Amino acid sequence: HSLGGQIVLCVGGRAALYPDYLRLVEAAGGCFMSYRGSLENNGDCLNILLGRVNMVICPVDCVSHDDYFAVKRYCRQSGKFCAFLARSSLPVFAQGLTMLILQSHGAHHSE
Repeated sequence: HSLGGQIVLCVGGRAALYPDYLRLVEAAGGCFMSYRGSLENNGDCLNILLGRVNMVICPVDCVSHDDYFAVKRYCRQSGKFCAFLARSSLPVFAQGLTMLILQSHGAHHSE
């Protein structure tokens, strides 16, 4: 099972781990994008990115409340696969990635 070229957006998480997140996503056959909210960023930027990706991974220990709820709402309305992680650590990120891969492969079989 692999991501098959799908684009994974990481919303939040630890910036210091982005190179490792990137490595994990690329090793799984996907493309990595990241979004970190800041005072300059507005929600429009996040919504544009959400519209361009196939799935979202969101470590909830390092994300603003606004971004968390925006992701949750978007994924529910769009039906995009989303994994909310309890922590931003690499092992937890890897588990979340595996969940996304299984969800995306399961969706093709269950419908």
